[in-house]
Amino acid sequence: MIKNNTQLSNTKKHLADFQNAKKKFEIDNPKDTLKYKIGINSFNSMIEDLSNQINEYENLQKDIVLMKARKLYRFSDTLIASRIAKGWSQTQLADKLGIDTQQIQRYESTDYESASYIRMIEVALALELDLEFKDFTIQKQTTKNKIVKIPTKKSTKNSKTKNVL
Repeated sequence: MIKNNTQLSNTKKHLADFQNAKKKFEIDNPKDTLKYKIGINSFNSMIEDLSNQINEYENLQKDIVLMKARKLYRFSDTLIASRIAKGWSQTQLADKLGIDTQQIQRYESTDYESASYIRMIEVALALELDLEFKDFTIQKQTTKNKIVKIPTKKSTKNSKTKNVL
């Protein structure tokens, strides 16, 4: 997720670099090879991902933004996107909360991992977010239930996962 104009500028540069590299790859490699097909798929995937990030950030800059519901584990994205959609800088949010701008920068750079639950609620209230849970069901664990691994936000192949029914 792009969090500020500097990241937007960098992402646009990376997108242009990938588009140029794809063009060079298309010229330099025979189209009927497996290497070509895998390479083009890789370039297309990265170009699509960067384009989506740019579009998401630019859409948040519009006058009226419809925020889509997100899963609770993406709450940090909701806070960051809401700040951007309100047109607030990190400094403006920090002032509203009565804390240093650097603290907001740290929160956002780590996707609010270092923020307490109470601080995240304070941020949501400062942003005037109206958040509520929708109805959901809970199933008791039995031997028939399968435990599914949900990767944490910054997971890698060897990182921790959370167990969820």
